[in-house]
Amino acid sequence: MMLHHFHGVYKAEKKDCILIKKGKFMGSKYPQKLYTAEFKREAVRPLETSGKSGALIAQELGISDGSLYTWRKQLAEQGEEAFPGKGHQTPVEEELRQLRAERVYISLCKWKSC
Repeated sequence: MMLHHFHGVYKAEKKDCILIKKGKFMGSKYPQKLYTAEFKREAVRPLETSGKSGALIAQELGISDGSLYTWRKQLAEQGEEAFPGKGHQTPVEEELRQLRAERVYISLCKWKSC
């Protein structure tokens, strides 16, 4: 990921986010942006080092300040496991997914008399 720095302003490259077109049932006609884990980590770094406000950093990056603060919180709480990506879950999330799948299977077996 590259954050380009020009005259105190950071700009993200297009490859750092993916646009997801939302359907009419998703609540918005605007596409959703999915950012890479690397971009999120690099976006949070100036919060700790630059002395600039989160709102200013977010504006410079073209993201919401809410996203920036959420990413900072996730990074602080989860460390290296933060931002695992779509389909890549933290160990706790994976265990929860497996337990839910087992619960569904057991419920179906009871219903069908497996």
